Amino acid sequence: MYIHWILDSAEAEEMTLDSLTTLDIEYKQECFLNERIECYTQKSDSGTNQGTEINHLIQTNEGKVLLRAKSVWN
Repeated sequence: MYIHWILDSAEAEEMTLDSLTTLDIEYKQECFLNERIECYTQKSDSGTNQGTEINHLIQTNEGKVLLRAKSVWN
């Protein structure tokens, strides 16, 4: 489920699965039924020809970090 949230949060038209080059995930904790989940993204140009980098943070609405990830897209 976490990977779906990460991919859904990178919802720009040009970002298709074919353009995903790197996906680094750091799992912290699991989530439980009825927990409210928040997904945050921060998009930046990597400054090189490596494409667009997105940092992902998934946490509960109480602030419990569930996952941190970084994706790179061409």
